[in-house]
Amino acid sequence: MPQIANLVRRTVPSANTEGNNVQVRGDRYGGLWLPGPAQAAEEGQVFVATNPTMGTGLAGAAATTAFSATAALCILRSTASAGGKSILPVSIRMVNTAAGTGGVSAHVALVIDTINRYSSGGALLVPSSTRNDDAPASICSPYFGALVAAAATNQRILGRTVLKTQVAPCWTIGDEVHITFGCWGSNGNPGGGPIAGTTPVSIAKQMAPIAVTPGGSMVMHVWQPSQSAAASWEVEIVWWER
Repeated sequence: MPQIANLVRRTVPSANTEGNNVQVRGDRYGGLWLPGPAQAAEEGQVFVATNPTMGTGLAGAAATTAFSATAALCILRSTASAGGKSILPVSIRMVNTAAGTGGVSAHVALVIDTINRYSSGGALLVPSSTRNDDAPASICSPYFGALVAAAATNQRILGRTVLKTQVAPCWTIGDEVHITFGCWGSNGNPGGGPIAGTTPVSIAKQMAPIAVTPGGSMVMHVWQPSQSAAASWEVEIVWWER
């Protein structure tokens, strides 16, 4: 009987250019190597970045009361050379450690651009591979905090939603925000729980799949009408690189 043979290769091979024939990859058990979370982790292509000290949050920009293209809370910047890998965001999880003052609602917008949008401020987080015996260099520079973004050149808005509505202060210590990318439910609805309450709540928001190509950026803007002092957050950012 005809048989299909492929190359057993757990680590990611070198990339090929469009239109070239390549050897089909397989796993150690004879199955085809299909992209997925577990497979990407085994390749060493899944990365996590967190705030430097557990229990100590990073403050956002104070008095960001309306959308501003140059004020951001999170920026993922690609340092890859042309033709290199893309950054594929998986999730951004934030846990509130300081409520700040003022604010009656919290809004978020996600944009992408073809340039480096980071200018100054905040903290540059350290990417860590989720494969314990490997430490490949990441092509992502993840920034979080009170960030100043460079002016947009080719900006596209890919997400816009309300995170929470609540009498001031909008946030409560212990609130958790979990933004995922490309993980809609079977009926296409994002789901999630309540977005108001003076006791801590868990807020789930789902956005479109995003690919940040070499040299580009993803920028997350957060603003609060009538805010007067910034909230602070512990953060966990997860992404693939392929």
